Amino acid sequence: MRAPTQHPLLGPEYIGCMMDVGVRLLCFFVDHGLPAAAQMVLDTLLTAAAPAASFPTLARAAAGSDGLGLLHRAVRSGSTPMLLAVMGWGVRHRHCFAWDAPGPMGLTPLHLAALLGKQKRPVAAMVLQSNPGLAVAWFSTKADNGATPAMFATTMGLTSINQLAHGLLQQRAGARARAQQPRQQQQQQQRLDTQLLRDQQQAAAQLHLAQQQPQQQQREAAASKAGLWQVPLVGWAQMLLPLAVLPLLYVCEHVDRNLFLLSYRKTKHSKLA
Repeated sequence: MRAPTQHPLLGPEYIGCMMDVGVRLLCFFVDHGLPAAAQMVLDTLLTAAAPAASFPTLARAAAGSDGLGLLHRAVRSGSTPMLLAVMGWGVRHRHCFAWDAPGPMGLTPLHLAALLGKQKRPVAAMVLQSNPGLAVAWFSTKADNGATPAMFATTMGLTSINQLAHGLLQQRAGARARAQQPRQQQQQQQRLDTQLLRDQQQAAAQLHLAQQQPQQQQREAAASKAGLWQVPLVGWAQMLLPLAVLPLLYVCEHVDRNLFLLSYRKTKHSKLA
């Protein structure tokens, strides 16, 4: 799509004046719920006053006069086609309208939707059903006097809207719980796997210890038997040592006696001779 160009005969002063008048007309048509006229004015501003007139600039200019933005005005008009048209503008021009944006006295578009009272097709119900996340703001967003959209709805007799918002909150909580359940199951499975691995390691350690105990007992028994045999051997050696020496002493004694007798006889024969 070719970008719109500024008309060569339109100067900056004329464009500024046209934007001011055009924004006023746009706000007037939105206030009165005239989507076709509002669309025509918006298209004229975006085409003739470009590039000075962008949609975010026009949206800010619309809220600059009395603090009511285009979304506030569309809700206050009570016209569902006008509200859908404004929401479509935001989508088309990538502009985010905040439903909890405070206006005069802290009133948000949600507060204004609650103040519309009973309708054939309540705007508040349509908004909540199209964006269930706004159910939180329905009960929590406060105006300057501390009132929430839910309080205004109760005052206007729209208890069904509060019930709808409460049901959306429960659905959101249930969806969040269901989303967290697989994660909790995964964490529980991880804990079970960790415990199983720890038990297996303990069982393996106990089995290894049980296998080592008989071998240790066998080594200790062998060592004790060797010790029992070593002690008597030492004792027997001490006992048998004197018995081994006695024959030697006996032999030595006889040898010495024989040598003595032999030497004596030699000495005696020598004297007789």
